[in-house]
Amino acid sequence: MTFGGRYIILLMAIFSIYTGMIYNDVFSRSMNLFETGFNWPENWTLGQLIEAKPNGHVYAFGIDPTWHGADNSLMFSNSYKMKQAIVFGVAHVCILSVSFLMLITLTEYPLSSKPDACQSLHYF
Repeated sequence: MTFGGRYIILLMAIFSIYTGMIYNDVFSRSMNLFETGFNWPENWTLGQLIEAKPNGHVYAFGIDPTWHGADNSLMFSNSYKMKQAIVFGVAHVCILSVSFLMLITLTEYPLSSKPDACQSLHYF
């Protein structure tokens, strides 16, 4: 075996691609994968204040690339990433906790005919 961590590096690459797709960026550059949810005015001049009008479409996956051109894009994207990281972290912990408890229950189930063998299940 030449390198034992090759699967860890592969998983890190896959999850970084997934995270980049959620945040809709590659190397901090936005991607236009789907149709945006806003219409921009056709005629405008430099320095003119313009407003994007919603067109009724919802961006399919990730952040709409229109946000990357806004004045508050950095503040919005950082806030979005922090909130999404908290949601993903809580979901991850909940899923792992439930699967761990199910594993403990299934491993102690054959021993449940003995009254003392299944005592740790009373704590859950």
